Amino acid sequence: MPSLQNVVFRLFKMLDGSYSAIFRSSLCHGSGIIIFSGSKILGGDSHAFYSGYFKRSQGQIFASMTTNLHTPPKVEIVLFQRDKMFVDFKGTIEGKTISLEGVCLDVPGLVIKADLQLLQGL
Repeated sequence: MPSLQNVVFRLFKMLDGSYSAIFRSSLCHGSGIIIFSGSKILGGDSHAFYSGYFKRSQGQIFASMTTNLHTPPKVEIVLFQRDKMFVDFKGTIEGKTISLEGVCLDVPGLVIKADLQLLQGL
């Protein structure tokens, strides 16, 4: 019988990889790359880098992510006017696709949706 530690390790390992990400909200949209490794999240796009943590529980994924601006956009983008944002996500995993919905803790009422597609496993 496998140990609980080995089962948990395999559950996280199943997500490990690089994903294309498409983000949508009522204010704007964007895309980037996200890497899941262990329980960590890393990634970015042309204006921000992302970091955070995730966990799986009862077939769902829960993630907390911070975005940090590294290059100001030439055009004012409402969602990323801030140098740093905090987002809590909840979602589902189906095969190589992760669907997330989250709330921006810095902008009350702002819901952010994200669709992630596995590009390559680690």
